Amino acid sequence: MKTFLDFLKKYSSISNTFLEDFFSLYNQNTSDNDFVIDLKNIAKWLKVNIKVLRETLKKSYKKNIDYIDNSNKIQKKGSGGHTLKITLLTPNCFKKICQLTKSKKGDEVREYFIKVEETLFKYRKKHFVFFFSLEFYFTS
Repeated sequence: MKTFLDFLKKYSSISNTFLEDFFSLYNQNTSDNDFVIDLKNIAKWLKVNIKVLRETLKKSYKKNIDYIDNSNKIQKKGSGGHTLKITLLTPNCFKKICQLTKSKKGDEVREYFIKVEETLFKYRKKHFVFFFSLEFYFTS
């Protein structure tokens, strides 16, 4: 088994479609403190208004810790410049936002975290004796 995603696909009851969608939004190898997830992608995936989501960020999360705002001035041919605002979130902030969202996708995310915990507990009970015996063997 290569990744946590592979583990969940094999052992959990979470739909593969949801897992692939959720994990496509960020790289699992990313640090929890890296600003890598674009707010536009999150809003689109959750099917919520980006302005409302941006307001929630400002009220409930810490700038430069949970998210950053990058503004880039872009030139369009034949017109003046426009400011393109890019908001990037950390993976942990992304997960928190998803869990708090009052949308259908937010419900799916909350269910996902419950099923992940159930899967880990089930897997732990099934294999605990084996791992414990290995640890005992190698520490004795």
